[in-house]
Parts: sequence; structure tokens; C-alpha cells
Amino acid sequence: MGENKNNTKTFLKEHPICAFCGGNSLATTQEHCPPRTMFDDKQWPEGFVFPACSSCNSGTRLDDELIGLMVLLEPFDNRKVDPKRMDKLFRSVNMKYPHIGKQLIPTTREARIINKQLGIIPSFGHTHAQSSGIKIPPEFHNATRVLAYKLSKGMYYKETGSIFPNSGYLFYRWFSNIELVKNGSYAIFDMIRELHGFTRPIIRNGKHLNNQFNYKITFTKDNEAMLLQAIFGFSFSFLVIGAVDGRRMEQTIAEMEKSIDAPNPFVTLQNPTHE
Repeated sequence: MGENKNNTKTFLKEHPICAFCGGNSLATTQEHCPPRTMFDDKQWPEGFVFPACSSCNSGTRLDDELIGLMVLLEPFDNRKVDPKRMDKLFRSVNMKYPHIGKQLIPTTREARIINKQLGIIPSFGHTHAQSSGIKIPPEFHNATRVLAYKLSKGMYYKETGSIFPNSGYLFYRWFSNIELVKNGSYAIFDMIRELHGFTRPIIRNGKHLNNQFNYKITFTKDNEAMLLQAIFGFSFSFLVIGAVDGRRMEQTIAEMEKSIDAPNPFVTLQNPTHE
């Protein structure tokens, strides 16, 4: 424990400002992002630790647990789930949201729609409800928004050495695994596959964790704009567009609309003109 404290102290000395507050707060803690709750056997990737103030770190604990639960509830993943881990996460989330269990279970009508989207035909003797995946409650939607916000700001800091300003713009779009199950990939990522970008090894003690988390990040030459693609196992993914300058964001959104031939599909993570 003493060694951990010393490591934290050294880390905060090297990274004294919170990466999530726009440069307005001193860092007092280390934030693991993506959250440790979503990784198997307590083996989260090395190098994905960011300086954070206590407010930014502790204020999203429940969202971290929701992300962990969301990953564990994935019925199409071949990873073995530890029942004790699942029970612990569910109990913790259920204390705050006692309705969450019922919200996860689709009605018969909803199950039919989900199965149709996924191409699932119930086996003999099974109903659509018994064969369906889960329904996604609003709390899960919000948890992906929080994760996208923190990961995009964290990755900007990690790769540029600068803190993404509160005057900057961030928009995102997240995707459940429906498209992945049906087509084997996410169409929007296929569209921008040729876009230059880079990633870093997702490892822990020499073990690769790309089956649980993978990403690709692209910057403009001046680091004024970025595009973050992140995939979380077989559960969900998201795309984040960020720009320090509003005019650059408008240009980036316009280019994206043109490439996908559709109106702006993104949701606001940070827009100073609306705050």
C-alpha cells in the first residue's frame, strides 16, 4: 500500500492538473478510464490512468458500475463471467436504481422487435422474451455519455500533453451491439477505416486486452480537432468528435454529414455556447 501511495504521489507531481476540468482544478487522485469495473479478473490496461480532482473522479462511480454491468450482461460475448462479480455489481447498482432489473427485461412486443433486429429466431419451445437480448435503460445511455466525455478528454491529454479546454466542443454517438451482431462490424467505423489514426497496445502484465477494449484516435496536424473511435468488447462502441475551436467543429460535422449522407447524428458532450 505504501508503494501505491508513492506511485500516486509521483504521478500527481508529474501531472498536477485535472484532465477533465478544463485546467481549472488541481489533480488529487488518479482516474482509471475506461473504468476498472468493465475488465475481467481486475486486469485493466496499463497506461490509461489520468490526473483528476476528487469531484471528477468520485462523481462518476455509479456510471462506472453501470458500464461494468452493461459489459457483463452482454449475452453474445464468449467471455466467462464471474457470478460473484456480476452479483456484486448488480447489488451496488440496484441500491441506487432499484428499478433497473425490471427495466432490463423487454416486454413480449419489445423482445420481438429486438429479435427481429438481431435476426434471432427462438428455438422450439422458447418464447421471444426468453430468447431476446436485454433492453437498454436510460441510465445506461447516460453512463456511455459520461464514459465518452471522460475518455475523450483523457485521451486528448494523453496524446497531446495538453488539457482539452472547457471552451472546446465535444459531440458523440454511441452504438449498441445490434449492428455488430447483424453485420459483424459497425458501418460508421467501416466508412472511416482509411482515415489515418493510431492506437496503443491494450495490455496488462503482457496480456492483451483488445477483446475487451480497443480504440483509434485521429488528430489534425495542429491538434485542434480529434476523432476518437472506441469499441468495448462485443457490447457497445462510440465515436467522439472534438474541436478546440467552434468553427473547426462546424467544418468537421459538415464533412461527417457529407460522408454518411445524413443529418448530424451526434449528441452534445460539451458545447460552451449551450452552457
